[in-house]
Amino acid sequence: IRRIRWWHTPEWAMRDQYLKRGIEICGWTGQKDVAAKYGLYLRDIGNEPELSPQTPTECVAMHRAAREDWKDMGDDYRFYGPVVNISTRGFDYLKAFVEAGGAQYVDAIALHTYCGATAEFKYPAGYLAGAPEVILARVGEIRAYLKEKGVDKPLTCSEWGYSDTKTANPHMQDPTPLRKAQFLVRGCIIHHVLGFRRLYMYSFYDEGTDPNYSEHLFGIVSRDCQKKPAYQALKNMVQTLGETLYEAEVAGLGAGDYGYRFRRVDAPGFVTAVWNGARERAGVFRTKSASVRIVDLFGGARTVKPKEDGTFLAKFDASPVYFV
Repeated sequence: IRRIRWWHTPEWAMRDQYLKRGIEICGWTGQKDVAAKYGLYLRDIGNEPELSPQTPTECVAMHRAAREDWKDMGDDYRFYGPVVNISTRGFDYLKAFVEAGGAQYVDAIALHTYCGATAEFKYPAGYLAGAPEVILARVGEIRAYLKEKGVDKPLTCSEWGYSDTKTANPHMQDPTPLRKAQFLVRGCIIHHVLGFRRLYMYSFYDEGTDPNYSEHLFGIVSRDCQKKPAYQALKNMVQTLGETLYEAEVAGLGAGDYGYRFRRVDAPGFVTAVWNGARERAGVFRTKSASVRIVDLFGGARTVKPKEDGTFLAKFDASPVYFV
């Protein structure tokens, strides 16, 4: 975890709990003196304006005013906006924001990539509502629109994640600790494959303890600082993928299968992640290595020796497995 989104965090907490630990902060507009004091240069302007009375024209005016207010801070500051959801309502707001000239006032298009059970999201056959794979198509639509309008800006995501609550859960069908771990890992990989410049996961720790209040339970660490399965799965993902760069999709996979190959930059070779969110699968894969280490969602590993033709058999399901 390298960066956080700074909302109304007290200055002492930013200074002592985050900055001293090397955690970068993406700030909210209006706290210019604090940002200047600590060299905080990522500015997140607003939050889900499509859910507020603010019109797209007013949203553009707010971004324009923020740019004007901060122009004496130099050219190092970066502004994210308009911070809309990828829902149809959010996408329509983004279009209106762009049509009103808002893109010129942001350095990156900021999105919230939540997905849920509404009919607007079309999931692969057998996948539960909330599965992050739907982000691929929707972000593809957004990118196509931005290209059509000549908007060449990187994408950032300043909120994405899942709540544990089983009551009125907005983003996950049949929530369980395992499913949250699966969705988070798969979604992190998907955001990376899609080329997001920043991904701010909501959230690192729970904001409360009410089991029936969705906003309290988005964390991967509980309110009393206990690590959830999602924490262990994400830690394993980071350690396993390590210093790699996304290279290509895995060829030859079946319906409902997802697979991505990453090239290592610290040593020769590749790391591959595969999964199927609907059912257990067994696939035949090929490698040039003399052995392959198969790592599961939580870090359990076994080593297999490929056949003479380089093929090996591996099972996978909704929990991604890695070939190292």
